[in-house]
Amino acid sequence: VTFGYEDLQADKQAYQEKDIIHVSFQLTNEGAMEADEVVQLYVSHQGGSVEWPTKELKAFQRVALKAGETKNMTITIPVEQLRHWNEFQHTWNIENGKAVIYVGGSSVELPLQTSVNI
Repeated sequence: VTFGYEDLQADKQAYQEKDIIHVSFQLTNEGAMEADEVVQLYVSHQGGSVEWPTKELKAFQRVALKAGETKNMTITIPVEQLRHWNEFQHTWNIENGKAVIYVGGSSVELPLQTSVNI
């Protein structure tokens, strides 16, 4: 069974620390039988002073779809989940800048992406 991912959109282009990022897209079961997909959302931080992993898994959701069915999906990420521990100040900090959001069925198959500013 294959799944099609289309039309990824974030609800805003810029977010503050107390905001919640709402990411929406369409998911289609392109197979001939009912199946489940585990949708995964990854974030990649661009630039900045902190060393980040290439992609961090930040959210996932299991979805059951009938053959040929399309669902409008929304996944949320509180911006505070994008913080890092500052070992010098002993506090959680937000690294301002660009973040790329990826959506797909696995860490190696992420057909959708969009960028937001934090």
